[in-house]
Amino acid sequence: MFVQAGAFAVPGNAQRVRARIAALGSVQIVPGSGSHGGLYLVRVGPVASDAAAARLLMRVVDSGYPQARVVSE
Repeated sequence: MFVQAGAFAVPGNAQRVRARIAALGSVQIVPGSGSHGGLYLVRVGPVASDAAAARLLMRVVDSGYPQARVVSE
């Protein structure tokens, strides 16, 4: 499980978010796709449990990303 802070069409925007939340854990930018083309997904993790994911989600939301969500792969 990961916490996804956001999905961005512009790589520079994804890099800025990555730098802003780097203190929360291992942050990675993962290529993805959306209805309008390529995206850059900013994710923190992985985490091993639902409880850890919920705690991390709250920290990401508190960092200014209210649309953050938990994702599984």
